[in-house]
Amino acid sequence: MTCLPDIVVSTRDARVVVPDGARVSELVETVGNAATLTTGMHRSDPDLVGRGMDDSVVTPARAKLIDGYDAVRQAAFDAGATGVTISGAGPSVVAACYDTDRRAIASAMVDAFEERGVESRVYQTRIGDGATSY
Repeated sequence: MTCLPDIVVSTRDARVVVPDGARVSELVETVGNAATLTTGMHRSDPDLVGRGMDDSVVTPARAKLIDGYDAVRQAAFDAGATGVTISGAGPSVVAACYDTDRRAIASAMVDAFEERGVESRVYQTRIGDGATSY
């Protein structure tokens, strides 16, 4: 699911905060997580998708542009999310979860933003079937 806070984050600002460099270990971790995310989507496995959403390079930098991100992320995990990250350049926050936890996670994310004085709305999304050829 995706939670869209009423915050403006320009793509330019989101690009500027990305570090110019990263340690090799961080890059290895990021590539491994991307593979885990891909496998999780292929298998429709929310646990693998959640583990694959971790990013130690870009997300921490962009999180500073989203008021309440850390609280929203923690609230989503507390409510049952298997993974939480910033969607693209932001400010949307996306959470992976099992279908049974969707409503609780959606409420937790909206409530956490609200506690920071930020209005938001949730869109329930699902992993699609992917690209097909005709």
